[in-house]
Formats: sequence, structure tokens, C-alpha cells
Amino acid sequence: MTTPFILNNQAATDNWTVLRLSETDDVATIAVTAHSIVPLDVWQAQPALHGRDDISVWLTNTTEPEHLNIDWNQFPVIALDYPKFTDGRSHSIAYILRNRCGFKHQLRAIGEVLVDQLYYMSRVGFNAFSLRNDQKIESALHSLNNIFSVSYQGSSDNAQPFFLRDNMGLTQTQATTAPSQTKRTLAEKVAHTQSLLADIAAKHSPAVFASSLAFEDMVITDMIAKAQLPIGIFTLQTGMLHAETVNMVNVIQSHYGLTVTQYTPDTPDVEQYISTHGKHAFYESVDLRKACCHIRKVKPLQRALAGQKSWVTGQRREQAMTRTTLQEHEFDEANDLDKFNPLADWTFNDVKTYIAQNAVPYNPLHDKGYPSIGCEPCTRAIKPGEDIRAGRWWWESADSKECGLHIAEHGEHVTHEDEVD
Repeated sequence: MTTPFILNNQAATDNWTVLRLSETDDVATIAVTAHSIVPLDVWQAQPALHGRDDISVWLTNTTEPEHLNIDWNQFPVIALDYPKFTDGRSHSIAYILRNRCGFKHQLRAIGEVLVDQLYYMSRVGFNAFSLRNDQKIESALHSLNNIFSVSYQGSSDNAQPFFLRDNMGLTQTQATTAPSQTKRTLAEKVAHTQSLLADIAAKHSPAVFASSLAFEDMVITDMIAKAQLPIGIFTLQTGMLHAETVNMVNVIQSHYGLTVTQYTPDTPDVEQYISTHGKHAFYESVDLRKACCHIRKVKPLQRALAGQKSWVTGQRREQAMTRTTLQEHEFDEANDLDKFNPLADWTFNDVKTYIAQNAVPYNPLHDKGYPSIGCEPCTRAIKPGEDIRAGRWWWESADSKECGLHIAEHGEHVTHEDEVD
């Protein structure tokens, strides 16, 4: 009986034979025929198999491929074994092979492979499936190709999360093939922003960039790094940030070789607030929330800006109703220095397209429905159709959702505008 086999989402003929061992077989002497998928330890024990394009390997679900000194792309096929359908460790190995080891060829699931697992296996990198003889190929193909119309998170089959695809922006392919007018418009914004940052570095130094470690700020970080501009980068480590946000400091260091200075709140201020009001008193009123922001953000910002001639933010006019009149260059009277908002006229799609086109690393919380990210207790994922800042201080009205980091005068009314959050 022919075993049902799927390759690249289609029924296919399987030209390979999987070699299974018994307890008495010797890995060093067992005979291997052409077009065999052999256990990894057999391949390792028989040097004569090395370099043959008609020999491939299969791995147990305890293998750690990233720790083995093996060029995995020498194998036309790598198979991962599922000894029982309740053991999903090979899912992780598949993802590691595709995304850490860079394996490009056929990645096959063998063993107890169930039809209802195929879609999820494809998400982690499998493109081939050896099914059990009692499974129907038609049911398997339907499960593989029709279970969901779209996936929110990015994975091996499409690295971009849903919000970077065509419903909320351009995918990398679309960005490359978009009409020239769209590309020109963003290209002009990029060129202007690059020129402005260079001008800031040349004429307004010492200058610093206040990064929230979120989407917009990674665009500016990328431009500073590529142009090697003498603009320092700092962030406000409030003590209440998501672990994913905190880790972006390490990501920037490893990806760009840039140091991000972290400013923390004064411990006596934090202790006094907690002893008087409680750690989470910010839920109780806008005043108590802004008092917490003042301690954890505004005062550290003042220390970060001391002695500087100018500072740069990632604010955009489109972000909130309190930012619609945001200027690209303004004077910050509260801190007595120039302030620049190079992305003031950028749209959210502009930001996402730049990220996609330039492979800029970004906070993984963005993949989980957080387009705007602040302190963990004060930020939630947004729901479909909500404004991009709906998850910030969600218990407050839209006109109060600022913390005081940015002060801009509009006539006689002073509003507080927040970005390094």
C-alpha cells in the first residue's frame, strides 16, 4: 500500500525510504541504500554517507540542531519524527531548523502525523508530510489549506504578522512592487528624515534620542545607526515595562552595536507613592495616574535631557487627537532645549513599510496586538477596529491619554503629549 504523502500543499509521489532501526542494529554497519532517510546517528557513524545527495537524515524529537556542527543544507530532506501524536517537541525543532539554522530544503514530518496537525506544522516550517495509511489524502489537503483564511502571528511560512500584511500595511513583497508613486512618497519622507537627523547631529549637538523601544523609535534608531550619527539613545526604564520591551535594549546592542542608556525613577519617590497611594493607584484617577507617570517618566526624562542642546522623539501627528498639530521642530520650554519630531507627518503604514523594507528588528509585542506600548499595567492589546492607541490607559477617555513627557502650547491651552512610554 502506498503511504499518503504531501509535498508543498499537494499530493505527491514519495521517492524516499525512511530507515528505522531495531534494537539489534549497529549504526556503524547497517546497510544503507540510495534515497534513504537514515537516523542522524547512522549518518554520523558512517562517513561514506557524507556528501551524498541521495542520502538524507531524520531526527528524534530530542535533537538540538542548533548545537550540532552540521551544515543542514547539505541534506535534500530532513525528517522529524513524531513517536506519538501528543508529543509536539518536533514542532520546535522544525522552527529552529528553518529560522535559526536556515534550512532551505524539504522538511518532512514522519511518524504519528495526524491530519488535524498539518496546518500548525506548516506554520513552524514543515512543507512535507508522510501520513499514516489510514488517513485520506483529500482530508489532509483540506485540513492543510482551508482551516483558517488568515493567521494573525508571523511564523516560518510568513514571517510578517497580520498587521504588517495588506489589511494594515504593505508586506515586504508588496512594498517592493507597490506603484512608484507610493514608493516615491515614502522615499521622500525617508530622505527628508535622514537629512533632518544629519542636520540635528551637525548643528544641534549634543543631541539625544528618547526611545520608547517601539515601532516608530526603531525606525529612527535604524537611521541613526546606518548613518553613524553622534546622537545618543536613551530610554526610560520605569520599572514596570514588559519583559519584551526591556529586552529591546539588548536587541539594539546586538543588531546595531549601539548602547541605549536607561534612566530609572528615584527609589524614594516610588516608595513614597506606593506607601501613600498603593502600587496600582493609577487605576483610581487620572491625577494619580499622572503622578505615577511624573515619578517614573517625567523626572527621569529631565535627568536624561540635562546638559543637552536638543532631543529627538518618535511622535507622529496621526497617533492621537492631542498630537494633530505636532511640529517637526519646536522649542521645549519646560526643558529649555530644541525638540525634533522627525516622523511627525509619517503614517502608521509608512512606519510599517519602512520596518518591512529594511528588516528592522522590533518589539515582539507588536505581533500580539500592541501597536502602542507603554508600561505593562497600563497597556493592553487592542481589539479589531480599535484605534491604535486604544490599548493605552484604556480605562480613561481619549483626551486624557498623555503623561506629561511632551509639553506643547496651543494658544492658551497647554496639553501634555507622550511618546517615550
